[in-house]
Formats: sequence, structure tokens, C-alpha cells
Amino acid sequence: MIRINLLREELRKPPSLMWQFWLYVGTVVLVIGCAGYIHWTQTGKINKLEQEKARLNREAKMYAKYEKLLKDFKKKKAELDRKKAIVAQLVRDRDNVVRLLALLTVEVPEGKVWIERLTFSDNKATIRGYAKNDESVVEFIRSLESTPYVGRDRVNLVRTETKVYHGVGLKQFEMNFPVKPYSSILMAEKGM
Repeated sequence: MIRINLLREELRKPPSLMWQFWLYVGTVVLVIGCAGYIHWTQTGKINKLEQEKARLNREAKMYAKYEKLLKDFKKKKAELDRKKAIVAQLVRDRDNVVRLLALLTVEVPEGKVWIERLTFSDNKATIRGYAKNDESVVEFIRSLESTPYVGRDRVNLVRTETKVYHGVGLKQFEMNFPVKPYSSILMAEKGM
């Protein structure tokens, strides 16, 4: 059996090109509109950021002079602190010569050792003098080394020789030794 369709087929119209054209135009306009909106918002943000940058640059220039002043003040403060430390050290140890002379007054064996010359600089003393004999020189050295100002094994005997002084044979000696400042002795006693 054969089927026959007696109804007329509707003719299909091809899709309208106008509709496609308007769809294309609408899409282009929509994309251009979105791109324009994004461009407009980003341009606004960029302008705000440029204004903020300009304001920050003005502030940085304003604070730059203060930063320079701060650096200058820090340098001056460091210099003053250094000078202050030097002055404090000098004040603490200004009586070193007097303390050395007092030490020698106590430690020189009476009637056995005579000091001819004493030189003191940079906390180092050099003594040249005469003694009755070698034992007197050794006694003087031991006496000095027993004090906290000199310390053990710090006296350096440079030379000794026998000289005749006013008809008497005496030992001429020369020695040097470092002298600890009183401030360092105090610090050692305090355990600093």
C-alpha cells in the first residue's frame, strides 16, 4: 500500500537575512557597549590612581626634607654620643696618673729602690731607676704585680746593669708595664 499525502506541504521560507543582520548588529553594539563601559570604569580608576600618586609624590617631596633633617640629626646624635662616651671615659680615668703615683709610693721598697724617671702615656708606665741589688728589683716587680692596677706577669723588665752612682755600686733598671684604669678595676669588681 502506498500512502499519499493529499495535504499541501507548506512552503518553508528561508530564514530572513534581515534578522541575522540585526542580530549581528545588536551583538556588535552590545560588545562595543561592554568594552566602552569597561574602558570608562578603568579610565576612571586610572585617573583616581594617578591623582593619588600625584598626592603621594607631593607628600614624599614634603617629607623628603624632613627625612634629610632626620638623617642629619642622627649623624649629629651619633657624633655627640661618641664625644659623650670619650668625655665620660676621660672623666672616669682622669686621675690615673695620681693613682699610679700613689701606687708607686706604697709599692716601692723603701731604702732599696729609687725612681729616676717615670713616663706614663696611654695607660702604659715606663720606670727607670736604681736599686741596691737584683733582689730589690725583683721585690719591686712582685710588689707591683700583686696590685690590681698592674696584674700578674705584666711587668716587663727591659734591662738591668750595674752602675756606680756616687761611689756606690747600684743596679740600674728599666721596666715597663700597662696600668689598668680605675674604671676597669671597678667594673671587674662589680662583675660587668
